[in-house]
Amino acid sequence: MSSLTVPLFLRYLAISLAFNVAAAAVYVLLLHFGVIRIGIAGIIICVAAGCGVVAGAYFRRRQGRLAKWGECWRISAVLLSPHIVLTSLNLAIAFATWITSFDKELLETSPFLGEMILNACFIILMMLTISAIAFRFGSQMTTLPAKGWRKLKR
Repeated sequence: MSSLTVPLFLRYLAISLAFNVAAAAVYVLLLHFGVIRIGIAGIIICVAAGCGVVAGAYFRRRQGRLAKWGECWRISAVLLSPHIVLTSLNLAIAFATWITSFDKELLETSPFLGEMILNACFIILMMLTISAIAFRFGSQMTTLPAKGWRKLKR
């Protein structure tokens, strides 16, 4: 399994970086045009699920078997560490764009920072759960070629 961990980690990091950059760009554009006010949690969950499915499919292709639940939790915990760093950067961008509408006195007198930390802990646990489930789902994908419209007989 150790020969699989490093390529899987690098692949997950690259996919997570690409998904986070795209999610941040979409978020800033939607915020700029007034479509949303704040909705970063949904973007974070989508990124974790997408990366988990791709990593699970890579696991299935390399190992040739379905990942066990214990493996899903361990691998997801390891793979989630760079994703948490990238998500923190994404949250910092969202916080910097969103916080300008608040008054500084409101931030100093309210327990806003404590709520943000509690929210971050909850999101990390949610990301771990969703990433493990998505990893398992991705490892259930078959490695056989699909029987699609290209393979139809006339």
